[in-house]
Amino acid sequence: MIESQKSLIFPYVNVHFNKFTTLPPSFAYYVKMQQEIPPKPDVYLEYLDYIPNGYTSHSKGAYACLWHPQKGKSFEKKPLRVRGKTYSHGMGFRAPSAVQYEIKPEYKRFVALAGIDENILAVNNGRFLVIHSSVVFKLFIDGKPVAESPVMRISQEPWRFDVEIPAGSRRIDMVCMDAGSRSILDYGNWLDAGFITR
Repeated sequence: MIESQKSLIFPYVNVHFNKFTTLPPSFAYYVKMQQEIPPKPDVYLEYLDYIPNGYTSHSKGAYACLWHPQKGKSFEKKPLRVRGKTYSHGMGFRAPSAVQYEIKPEYKRFVALAGIDENILAVNNGRFLVIHSSVVFKLFIDGKPVAESPVMRISQEPWRFDVEIPAGSRRIDMVCMDAGSRSILDYGNWLDAGFITR
């Protein structure tokens, strides 16, 4: 996690149930978003072609084994929806998956919001199923980690990405990673994602 988004730790409190039982110190934390909501990109990702995965480019069987993102819609080909809001631009992923884009010289910053897709709430028992959804969003530039969200869950405020692109950079990777649950319901949306050119 980048410096501006580190967790804040509260002082611990000892809890006594009775004179015979004492729990060890317990630590609680929360993640504070300090960045402002990023501006809309000049170039939206869904209008660009991502770089094909070299592992799958020569094998239809290998290609079918990966979860490929949907442009302009959720992974399930529904509207992009996070925290009660529908977005016109973005990409829908199922974790774990990733895509890579070429960075052109005119790209100065990468901006995006990211969160758990909420379409599952509309299905029967959806409110019980969503407890299994957990995703971490990550960004890499030329193989180096530059930004990462905390573990995201349903109906949380979208995480904000506004990352300066170093001059001479060649490629950027967008990763939608499961948080260890391996749930097939780990649907993550990159929203209003793209590049600032000015």
